[in-house]
Amino acid sequence: MLEVHGRVGLGLVALERDRLTEAREQVGRARELTAGESWAGLAGRLELAEAALRAAEGDLSGSEALFALAVDCFRRRAVPWDEAEALLYWGRALARTDDSLRARERMDDALAVYEQIAAAEPWRAKVRAERVLLG
Repeated sequence: MLEVHGRVGLGLVALERDRLTEAREQVGRARELTAGESWAGLAGRLELAEAALRAAEGDLSGSEALFALAVDCFRRRAVPWDEAEALLYWGRALARTDDSLRARERMDDALAVYEQIAAAEPWRAKVRAERVLLG
């Protein structure tokens, strides 16, 4: 389980740095490790990483279903920090396609989750700053 969690995290970091090949390798290996097994909340993290990877590769329609699965998983398991992160990644993916209206909606959803759990100001400020860039 620790390896899967680490690979998912490394995949997301690789995506943040525009290293698609590395992200593919990390997410792919995490998926191999989880094949045929139930990984509870970690499944949501893997769905998030796969969604972000697909979006970075230009497959927004394929990524949206995975983003929705990740958000649903985090809601069902009451993991609001991960839910907010998934919504923010989703908003970023939409922003890259110039769908600024829907991007703002996802970012507003992320902000609402942070406000609901009384997250510290830096968490909320990060979302607001990205949202401002959308206009």
